[in-house]
Amino acid sequence: MRLQELKDIVDYNVRVYGPPKLIDKNHLPGHFEINNEFHDIAPKIKEYFRVKNPGIWQLPAKNYFVRLCIMFYLTCDKQYIEATEDNIAKLIKSEDILPYQDDFCNNYPDHEKVCDGLKLFALVSFPKAEHLRRLPGYQETIRIFGKYYELPVKEKQITVGYNVTGQEFFDTIAFKKNYIEEFYFSFWHTMPKQPLNQANVFNSLFDAKQYGIPANLLLNTEEECKSFTILIEKAKDCCENLQAVSVLDCNTAKAIKEKYSWLNVHISTHGAQQLKAEELDPNIIYCVNLNEPTFYSEQQQEIISACQERGIKIKYIVNRGCVCNKHDMMSKLTGRDIMCCQGYQCKQLRKDFPWIDLCRCNLQKEWLAYWHPDFIKLSTREKTNREIHDMLKFWTGIERTKRLSNIPIPEHKYDTYLKWCKIRTTICKGNCESCSICKKIYEDLTN
Repeated sequence: MRLQELKDIVDYNVRVYGPPKLIDKNHLPGHFEINNEFHDIAPKIKEYFRVKNPGIWQLPAKNYFVRLCIMFYLTCDKQYIEATEDNIAKLIKSEDILPYQDDFCNNYPDHEKVCDGLKLFALVSFPKAEHLRRLPGYQETIRIFGKYYELPVKEKQITVGYNVTGQEFFDTIAFKKNYIEEFYFSFWHTMPKQPLNQANVFNSLFDAKQYGIPANLLLNTEEECKSFTILIEKAKDCCENLQAVSVLDCNTAKAIKEKYSWLNVHISTHGAQQLKAEELDPNIIYCVNLNEPTFYSEQQQEIISACQERGIKIKYIVNRGCVCNKHDMMSKLTGRDIMCCQGYQCKQLRKDFPWIDLCRCNLQKEWLAYWHPDFIKLSTREKTNREIHDMLKFWTGIERTKRLSNIPIPEHKYDTYLKWCKIRTTICKGNCESCSICKKIYEDLTN
């Protein structure tokens, strides 16, 4: 990774998270003091590695300590940049990759001299880097600053839907293999419930080089769940690495786990609608697929809490969304009792009340600053390979979100969008029929 790439990542994360709190040197809090004595800086830096939070921080020694910790993090922990003498010198001196404005070190009269000393300290310390990384001062510093150097999606967090195009699909997704947890597929139907030719699905998978990417077999209907043995055996024959199945109910999950103990069992999106927290057995269920838009409902919050307590993974679909509390929402806005998914009434509702597109509950990339599912599910079984490529590139990169459904997000309104992201993930309860926040944000975004 180049320094420019790191700068781009830092710039993106500073916008999403906001910069860390700055120290105003004209109004220092009580536990900071300025000590510009050159001979005091090196001993203080060594001390700060050993303590999590000393009673008094000395400046600029603390700032140089932070620079040194970030350099170790990027070269040793993350291995973003090779730990050469030249790279170390650039990282220690660089202002571009700091997530804050360093008003102290820039103006320090012996800045170059201190940086040369830090470079020498780093080179001598690399054989002992593992020891340094275990020290409380380093760990606390990276706890605060580490998030600014992470891509929005960390490695192995994405699951991608197979679109039955055989080798072309796997060639398409291979460029992001390190980010892909699995691909998922069905022998019975695509996403819009269009029937598939099982022989075509089998042959296209059997003939394809899958690059070792694990597979997840979807059993999304009662008929599929009843026929799980036949379908799992068929999947084993055509997949290089079948690692999981997704089912509708806990009884099927238990039966599969008893017969195929090596498989990870997921409760599917549809099953999660009726799933109860007390049914979540971590010995059986590996992952719960949360269905949109129930991230906010009280029942789903219980599911999320139970999963976190019991070590069960959480998966969330990012590119499909429905209006929260659909029935109540539509009925109140239209003044008549209607149900969703009947005669495309939701489509007409969005046309009449365009701000509702902000209530559609698909996850946004910037939400990952506040809401942390274990897996992100791209609903791509009906997408072209070009569309899948672009989605993978977007979710694993630092390109900002530029559109919410039919609502464009211009650059000068991006901060408004980020404000909305924080609201949706921290205080939103999904009570769209009685809340006007999304409507106000929509009016702001569209001026």
